[in-house]
Amino acid sequence: MQQVRLDRARRRVVRWLAGAPLPSAGLFQRRRESLFAAYIGVRVFYAVALYQVCDAASLQRFLDATALDPLWCVRWARLTGPALAGSIVYAATVLCAIACALAPARRAARIAFAVALFEFGGLESSFGKINHGWHVLSVCAFLLCFLPSGELNWIRRSTGRVQAYLLCVWSLLASFFLTYTISGGWKVAVGLVQAARLEPNAFSPSALAYHVARRLLETGDSTPLAHVLLRHPTFGWPANLLTLYLETFAIIAAFRPRLHRPWAMGLIAFHLGSGLVLGIGFYHHVLLLGVLGLASPFAPAFDARATLLDLPLFGDAWRWLSARRRQAPRGEASPLTGRPA
Repeated sequence: MQQVRLDRARRRVVRWLAGAPLPSAGLFQRRRESLFAAYIGVRVFYAVALYQVCDAASLQRFLDATALDPLWCVRWARLTGPALAGSIVYAATVLCAIACALAPARRAARIAFAVALFEFGGLESSFGKINHGWHVLSVCAFLLCFLPSGELNWIRRSTGRVQAYLLCVWSLLASFFLTYTISGGWKVAVGLVQAARLEPNAFSPSALAYHVARRLLETGDSTPLAHVLLRHPTFGWPANLLTLYLETFAIIAAFRPRLHRPWAMGLIAFHLGSGLVLGIGFYHHVLLLGVLGLASPFAPAFDARATLLDLPLFGDAWRWLSARRRQAPRGEASPLTGRPA
């Protein structure tokens, strides 16, 4: 009985996460198209990864360094020094990225790149500051190690391999969106605590202006829109609330294919706005959002009504109310028996 209840609860959670159901017509054709798009997407991902690691500035930073405080994953760099360690890691990462871009079906190449990128990110963060820019790329490279090996035609011959391939590619987007949910959830939690204390908080009309002012005091720099928001604090209020919504519910959007592209576009707009207002762009994330979100192999043809019904909170509430209205006539008492129809 306990197992039955757990299975029923699991099905309800999965049904809620999935949002409005996709049409069943053409299901197998969509899966074939998604597999082909995912296969191309993996190649594009490694091409993007190659672009990001081929940064001569990183190598020059290693060569110019006279000392470092290595993280645990690059503790061995103390034996070689930053210049030699940086040269080894940089060369290994670039060569492994080239191998993956040329032959992404080779699991050995994918594993080698994941390890090299992990070391590269660790070395980049061994100079007194953690470089968060490599976290998402490293997680995605690790997840791609679990892709079924083989070319597209061989993968197509097995339903299990197809499902494993699609699940692995989807996990990249889900893990990426999860980072936004963690960030947004933290901001909401702190904002609620501050609101309970009647302090300025993340939901205040002037919240973004406070953030901009603190950022300008820390850096002493100026940005294209900073002074506009300082003069008109409420201008940034709608954008701030929308950003909290997009970040907090990003992981739910990952389970709803219709939202992949709109959510990725919203997060890209957030990064662009953050660059214009705060000078914090995270533009490498913009590139990954384009590859994993805008070019999502799971997103169906755009349907405005279905997309609105998939919106977390608002679409969920509308679908729940619609279901209640449809069930209401069945719950009315019958005039003949006095019992519910």
